[in-house]
Amino acid sequence: MKKLIATMLALSLTIAVSGMAMAGTWDTKCIGCHKDGNALKAPTKDQLLGKYKSADALVKAGMSSKSPMMKASQKEDVLKEAATDLYK
Repeated sequence: MKKLIATMLALSLTIAVSGMAMAGTWDTKCIGCHKDGNALKAPTKDQLLGKYKSADALVKAGMSSKSPMMKASQKEDVLKEAATDLYK
């Protein structure tokens, strides 16, 4: 019984870790503010895709944003990874 529980636990942890590894920057760092219905009024994924026609345009806009909410995310590498996730 102990071996079965240990095996199930190991399998569960493996599945959880592999799922986290597949999540992109958008899903881990951006979606919290940019999801539909968020009270922060950040543009949604669809709004961003409609407004900015390329990943480079989105990165440029993110880097030049004056919003205090964007300060923590105004790192070019983070914005490039997130834009790459969106424009796949």
